[in-house]
Amino acid sequence: MNKFARSAFAVAASGALVFGSAGIAAAQGGSEDETPNSGVQEGQTNEQCEGIVCGSMEAAKDAGMKLHIHKFDNANPGPAGNGTQIEGEGSLGDPLDGATFKVERVTGVDLKTNDGQKLAEQIAKDQAEAPGFSEVGSKTTSNGQAVFDITEIGLYRVTETAAPTGYEATQSDPFFVAVPLTDPDNRQGFLREVHVYPKNKKQEDVVTKSVTDAATVKAGDTITYDVAAKVPSASEFAKVVLTDQYPADRLESPVVQQVSLGDGTVLQDADYTVNTDTAGEVVIALTQSGIDKVVALDGAQRTVQAKIDFNVKENADGQTSPIKNNASITTSTDEDDPGTTVDIPDEDQPETYFGNVTINKTNTAGDGIAATFDLYTCNDANSIEESNKVTEGIQVAAAGTTIKGLHVNDYVNGEAKETDPTGYCLVETEAADGYELLAEPVYFTVEKGEGETIDLTNVNIENVESNAGFDLPLTGGRGVTMLLVLGGVLIVGGGAYAFYSNRRQNAAS
Repeated sequence: MNKFARSAFAVAASGALVFGSAGIAAAQGGSEDETPNSGVQEGQTNEQCEGIVCGSMEAAKDAGMKLHIHKFDNANPGPAGNGTQIEGEGSLGDPLDGATFKVERVTGVDLKTNDGQKLAEQIAKDQAEAPGFSEVGSKTTSNGQAVFDITEIGLYRVTETAAPTGYEATQSDPFFVAVPLTDPDNRQGFLREVHVYPKNKKQEDVVTKSVTDAATVKAGDTITYDVAAKVPSASEFAKVVLTDQYPADRLESPVVQQVSLGDGTVLQDADYTVNTDTAGEVVIALTQSGIDKVVALDGAQRTVQAKIDFNVKENADGQTSPIKNNASITTSTDEDDPGTTVDIPDEDQPETYFGNVTINKTNTAGDGIAATFDLYTCNDANSIEESNKVTEGIQVAAAGTTIKGLHVNDYVNGEAKETDPTGYCLVETEAADGYELLAEPVYFTVEKGEGETIDLTNVNIENVESNAGFDLPLTGGRGVTMLLVLGGVLIVGGGAYAFYSNRRQNAAS
């Protein structure tokens, strides 16, 4: 049994064509049991009018016919087609390029006979097997149209072999159309140029990207993006290119860790090439072996995926906007055609936020003083772990010091949630002369908040003077000399006292 669904017959906008006057009826236009129009004009009999030439010998000419296949990007139902060109095509959207169609003539069906017309109807209704097919050719839409020269009156099968990037064919099976068709405005004449409008459904989420930045704390750390792109339905491609478009002022040193397909197949080095020569772009182009592997897949598995690592660059002065990362897929079935490209809508591009933190160190009088700190990630001031050290030896000047590019603590992996650990701790490792080391770490957080930019975070730390500002007893310089002098006096005095005491005792005895 012919696999072609009768509902796919010659769709034009939302309806289907009735070809000739013999009536291969639209699936939406009548029941299967309805007796087809025999092709007889009013006032005539079957014997008087046979086949498609009834009413006009013009249709008997085989040469000079055309089949126009139109494509527009509006998938909403339009007016039912009747083989004529639709007036006001602007309502159908913008012309859609990149759809490839193959047209074949159904052999063994003579539309100049009633029997041939009945057989054509049965084939279109999936009630009879097509005797065979003879290929007319394949063409890709340009300016929204593919035009085929038709040299023989007959029934034709149209197959969409490739949908444009970002679209999928709404007809899973080919459709049939007869050329010529009865002119709907002049029922005794024929349309030698037939227009059909098969629809395409726009794909959702053609390219998606997610970010993994939970372990990305500061500038210099690694951030990872996972990209997935749907490959349109086609039996062959000249080009399948996945491009990551990153902000070169925020990210650097891209490394493609892996390229895979939707069924889990990891592509080998020979299956793709990587080009990073242009700052801001990572271009992954499938080779023929890679294209062959993706073409063999269907449905949701027909995707190309890539995992790409970057190093985070230090924020520029005043840089508080998020790091946003785009990606696109470009496909083409013709080497000479640049193809069509679909990227991620701006609102769906993953974001990562880094903020700047200024550390201000002052004494109790508000005067700036210097100090040295180590920085950790932590949950509070009492949970410092050596393994969570972010950086060490941060020199804080008397005028304050700014740390550029710390990952926010309320937005992680592309969504609003708390990081783990939840914040940062500063541990003072060297105090300024005349001041005490801080008794405990200083806990703080960097937050995105509700806005798209991050305010500067200020961490203000107050230090007290050594011994709370009181002088200890003098233990050096003049103080030591005085102690030595007093000690000497005591020693001399003690010796004299002992000498005279002994003499008195001797005299008494």
